[in-house]
Amino acid sequence: MSEYWLSIVIPAYNAERYLSACVESIDPASHPDVEVIIVDDGSTDETPGISDGLANKFENVGTIHRENSGAQAARNAGCVRAAGNWIWFVDSDDLVSPYALDALRPLATSTSSEAIQIGFVEFSDDEEPAWPAPMPSENPTRVSASDFIAGLYRGRYQHYMWSFLLRADALLSRNDHMPACGRNEHGFPFRENFSLYEDVVSTEEIMRRIGSVESCPWRLYGYRQAAGSMSHRRSNKASDSGIRAVRELRGYDVAPGLAADKTRMEIGLLFTAYRIAERGPEGDSLRRQARDEIEERIRKVGLSRLGHKLFARYVLLESGLMDKVIDWRDRG
Repeated sequence: MSEYWLSIVIPAYNAERYLSACVESIDPASHPDVEVIIVDDGSTDETPGISDGLANKFENVGTIHRENSGAQAARNAGCVRAAGNWIWFVDSDDLVSPYALDALRPLATSTSSEAIQIGFVEFSDDEEPAWPAPMPSENPTRVSASDFIAGLYRGRYQHYMWSFLLRADALLSRNDHMPACGRNEHGFPFRENFSLYEDVVSTEEIMRRIGSVESCPWRLYGYRQAAGSMSHRRSNKASDSGIRAVRELRGYDVAPGLAADKTRMEIGLLFTAYRIAERGPEGDSLRRQARDEIEERIRKVGLSRLGHKLFARYVLLESGLMDKVIDWRDRG
């Protein structure tokens, strides 16, 4: 057994505004049985120096400096270094509840599940998270991985990688008998060719090689809502990644009763990929690709089974009003 029950891996790229607050929220000095690994992903601001300063300040904080390769590559680098029995990937601009580690340790050390999913509190740059009472009244529920996948398709559970604590041996295990579960060329758990919806693909793959998840309703994670996040700003790179990720999801077999739910989830993801494509020829091409993928799936599931929200988006898309709405929101 490791001396650490948990390794917290923090991918950090140009995170000078938030990194110190993120690490301080973990309170490493009060949790010597938890290690924190900051992965400086080729930052060009003060992040490298801040990372080293935090490593000097806390004995159980370490830093990896590497060339910029993206969040997935940073997670892989952190996995290699991690010594804990569990691994938690925390984003550098987010915060951890003051009582998160004390609440999660008993659950992590007693469960036979390979994953724990926790709840979160959203907050903006100009505020602090409104943490709930430190003694949660609801108990975690063990869910089979197959039922968890069904819940993902139906919107009951979240894909966010930071919402999971993952048992290290399960995360790093291989599943070569299942071709649908891919890895990058080095055999690490996260493939590095996605910048949008990488968590969706990763969660799908992880769930298909584990047995069960502890669904924990405790809101122990602070999720910062930033206007410049990948899903809020126009980016052809992100749009292309989103389309490719959804195409990847198409290859995963599901039970017949889940096919429509999975297709509706994919349509919702594609609408975001459509929305964030930039103006210009490349963006126009990406929007056409996203539209083709949307229409293909709508033919598969049927208009009557879309649901009100997706149906409204489809009407806007087909009427030509969607681009006007997107442009109007950008100007606002």
